[in-house]
Amino acid sequence: MKRLIASIGLALVAGSALAGGIPDSITTTKGETLTVPESIKKCMTCHLVGTTPWKPVFAGPQLNGAFGRPAGTFEGFSYGDDLKKGGWNWDEAHLTQWISKTTGGAKKAIQTFSGNPLAKTKMSFPGLNSEAEVQEVINFLKKL
Repeated sequence: MKRLIASIGLALVAGSALAGGIPDSITTTKGETLTVPESIKKCMTCHLVGTTPWKPVFAGPQLNGAFGRPAGTFEGFSYGDDLKKGGWNWDEAHLTQWISKTTGGAKKAIQTFSGNPLAKTKMSFPGLNSEAEVQEVINFLKKL
């Protein structure tokens, strides 16, 4: 039942994000205007970037400052137990494995990073298809 409710909530958030439109550009918290690449728009159905304040209705944590941040530490977001334990920072190597479909995406990455083959994440996104998309997302996150 919890999974059904979470899935419905995720669908509503994604639907409202798409209905409202994902912006073509954002203003960072540093005041810089950035063009939003298509690859990061896939992330923005669940995650927020830019100056809009994060709210618990989003399925994922705010991505501002995510690059270099310790895993499972965005204040206010309800992480799963395995991600809360963390133990790594969101650097290029960890992000690459987390968001790349070719490496198994987040579901495989949490097991690898934690050393626990039963570890889970709430993130259901299967990953980006190409290395170019992965690198584009990482480069964008570095600017936030």
